[in-house]
Amino acid sequence: MNRIGNELHCTRYEYEFMKKKQRLNLFLLGIYVGCALLIYYAFSMVFVFAEELFLLSFGKQTQEFLRNDEIFDNLLYIFSAFLCMFTAFLIMRIPMRRISRIEMGFNKPRENTNVFSVIIIGIAMCVIANFTSYVFSALTDAVFGVVPSGETEIVSENSEFSLLGFVMSLLATAVTPAFVEEFAFRGVIMQSLRKFGDKFAVIVTAVIFAIVHGNFVQIPFAFVVGLALGYAVIRTGSIWAGVIIHFINNAWATVMMYVYNAFGEVTYSLISCFVTVVVCVFGIIFAVKLYKKDVSRGITEGAMQPSRICVLSDFGKTFFFFISPVLIIALSIFLGFAFSSFTKGY
Repeated sequence: MNRIGNELHCTRYEYEFMKKKQRLNLFLLGIYVGCALLIYYAFSMVFVFAEELFLLSFGKQTQEFLRNDEIFDNLLYIFSAFLCMFTAFLIMRIPMRRISRIEMGFNKPRENTNVFSVIIIGIAMCVIANFTSYVFSALTDAVFGVVPSGETEIVSENSEFSLLGFVMSLLATAVTPAFVEEFAFRGVIMQSLRKFGDKFAVIVTAVIFAIVHGNFVQIPFAFVVGLALGYAVIRTGSIWAGVIIHFINNAWATVMMYVYNAFGEVTYSLISCFVTVVVCVFGIIFAVKLYKKDVSRGITEGAMQPSRICVLSDFGKTFFFFISPVLIIALSIFLGFAFSSFTKGY
């Protein structure tokens, strides 16, 4: 028996029974997460088909107008996000609760959790995550001569600013993803895995979060952001911390698109560099202060708590979760989208 088995003062038979049960539970959770992703993918395909049928019911002139209308596109995205991803994970949350009680965490943050500091640190990690994408793109271009397509696209130079269009862009790119994705990943997946250890839950959720983005240039970025969001949610005891960080990160990207379009590349670069430096400096300051506070309170692991009942090793937990055929199929589909995003570099 391992250390945890000895601490639980269980017999060899009880220990082996716990191992088998936990392996089975992880395997089943992998199946349920895979089913949620496949349902999300299937709903998305049906939605795209229904959208085409809807557009075909209009004349050619109306079709062309709707296809090129930014507000209409944003409305469709908002609707599809709730219909597809939110619904898929809401459905699979039911069987997952039978294995691991899922506390959604849409509540006020716990007291004395330094919410403001955690949010600043999370935003700083999102800024740093951007550099991982730049490095990754440079490496793929230098080594393989390919780059992920669409990574440099900012916004159409011919688009005109409108307040309604800007608000709809924020709703579609910042508000909706922040709520829906945090519900799905930090609310359903991560919370269901926390009984096997907080670090395990955060890392595994970040991996899935990165892959589901379906764009290779976003995988390293989304992974680091996923770690930041998972940490923030566990540290504060509330998903709202992750929602706020997620919203600010996406909203900033949307605002900078409009800045680029309105004022040009030079202004865009100056503002971007200035904000990056300021956010990173404050992120480091708050991280050091938070670390010192934890040390003074005798907390060495921060908010991350190991499981007190899981008898499996880190490798065992990872293996039995990801070995699920359903999850492998689901992640393979999204990885396929990621690989298809590559184009020849010039």
